[in-house]
Amino acid sequence: MKKKTIDISWIHQKESEQINLVGGKTANLKRLNDMFPVPPGFCLTSGFFTKISNDSINESELLLIISTTIKDTYEKLSEICGVTELSVAVRSSGVDEDGHQLSFAGQYDTFLNISGLESVSHAVYKCYQSAFSEQVKSYSRMKAGGNTSPKMGVLIQQLIAADVSAVVFSIN
Repeated sequence: MKKKTIDISWIHQKESEQINLVGGKTANLKRLNDMFPVPPGFCLTSGFFTKISNDSINESELLLIISTTIKDTYEKLSEICGVTELSVAVRSSGVDEDGHQLSFAGQYDTFLNISGLESVSHAVYKCYQSAFSEQVKSYSRMKAGGNTSPKMGVLIQQLIAADVSAVVFSIN
């Protein structure tokens, strides 16, 4: 019997702790969400990524699959945030990202201020495409001898307009 994959996980759900399911960025946001307020969002899982990247389907079919998969959840997120068509950040969340051996920081794409189902679906598609970019392949060869295959989640999260932002790296 084939195991059913989870396609979507909300940031606040227990399974969003699993890096192999949602990627490093989403798992870290789940941990943060347990202690601090974090804008709501959901993640298309690495299982969904694997499912769609193994099929030989064209771009328009893939966009339709993505759109159909996220439609109800994106609408629910908009409802939670109290707006009809929510502006979101569409963020790649690689399974190897933010790891102990590799960071993949800045290697995958993120898209900000995206609204509407069609635009969000297209941004998700572009995040997936970034997993196969020459930049990612080169980084993987340089840091891991090319022994990694792309596996990622894509986080769709309420966009909070900010005056400043930062990225912090630490040893721990």
